[in-house]
Amino acid sequence: MTWNTNLLESKLKEAERVSWKLFKTGICKCCDPNKLIKSKILTGGLSNILVLISISIDSFCEDMKRINKNILIPNLKVRFYSEERKIFVNEKREQLIQNLLANAGIIKPILQYFQGGQIEEFVEGRTLEVEDLRNRKTYIQVAKKIASLHSTKISQDILENICLEYNSEIHQGLGDVPYSESNNKSISILWPTLDKWASLSEESFKLNHGKYQTCINFEKLRILICKLKKSLYSDTLSKLTCSIVVSHSDLLPGNIIETLNNNYTFIDYEFSGTMECVFDIGNHLCEWAGFTCNWEYLPNDETISEFLKYYIAGLSSNKFKENRFESKKDEAVSNTNLGIKKDELENNYQCINHEKKEAFEFENSDSSLTIKSYVKAVKTCMVISNIFWGLWGICKFDIRSNNSSNSVFDYRSYAYRKLESINTQPYFRDILKGIDQDIEFPVF
Repeated sequence: MTWNTNLLESKLKEAERVSWKLFKTGICKCCDPNKLIKSKILTGGLSNILVLISISIDSFCEDMKRINKNILIPNLKVRFYSEERKIFVNEKREQLIQNLLANAGIIKPILQYFQGGQIEEFVEGRTLEVEDLRNRKTYIQVAKKIASLHSTKISQDILENICLEYNSEIHQGLGDVPYSESNNKSISILWPTLDKWASLSEESFKLNHGKYQTCINFEKLRILICKLKKSLYSDTLSKLTCSIVVSHSDLLPGNIIETLNNNYTFIDYEFSGTMECVFDIGNHLCEWAGFTCNWEYLPNDETISEFLKYYIAGLSSNKFKENRFESKKDEAVSNTNLGIKKDELENNYQCINHEKKEAFEFENSDSSLTIKSYVKAVKTCMVISNIFWGLWGICKFDIRSNNSSNSVFDYRSYAYRKLESINTQPYFRDILKGIDQDIEFPVF
């Protein structure tokens, strides 16, 4: 990602200013922030600008150390949001989810929110590359980490926030359950988000027809989305595979950090929300193709099954109060034991966000059939993921083309690659044919 140089220079200075405000200076006259703070731009996502702030804590005078003893953190990360962020992100929901996960020990606490950004503790480690996602040792660890995230109990304030944001009555058709104090359940924000982005994209196509190289039949696209949703919820194990969880929803390599202790942590929760667990998994597996959409790198059914076995084995409710940011060495995942026992599958049902096994007569089911249902649902969500980010790319292109853009990422081409793959790539065409043998291409 390339950003405007003047913009980056201004963000470096602003990051130093907001970071220094974290500290109580008292009557100290000797600690000069211009001498104690260093900043540099970090590589980040497509929208946010990330700045690393390094503070010479050891050079603080004794008074500064004493009055700031609870916040003597040498390395901070300042995240500046994009201008158009509010179109895509509910900032209140993001903050509620970040606070929930910090209390659960899954992420480091956010130190401060400010207008246009946030300050957090910098996590030492290495940002993954797309090639890392396809490494077996890595994807086993990532599967377990996703399970840890999905095992976090959804808090009531998040449920209420989502209920207020969406008119749930419009979206209850296939599996969405509106939140209320009586049933204490959540809705999936996936479907209303797709509906919103489809409407914005359709409006953009109508107003800016000359900017686009192809046409999209949005009526057919909405029919396809409904068909995909119906397929997800018509499976006999859909209450399991479509359990509503805290979903990260954007697990690309840049949002996964390998820490110095060889563990993994997720960052950047701006697209997070309550969604079907299989969407988070399918969405992540699509990232194996990278921004350039090299679809030949997508996992086959055998690899997806292995990923899911480690995911299922990692689901648990009894770890909710543990600090899971850094797991202990004796909790490391075995890379050799590929077998999965029935009690490990049953562990999935014990997760607080997953339905109980009695609802599915699980005692009489075959674990291989359960995995098969998961695989089908995950692959269905890989198609949904391409629609999700394709529509997002159209919206981003429209916004950036009508404003002075500071980034040079080609959102339009990215959106085309995502959406066109559904019609042209055998991987996705086969998924759709598995749902409807009589389906005709192009599907939209």
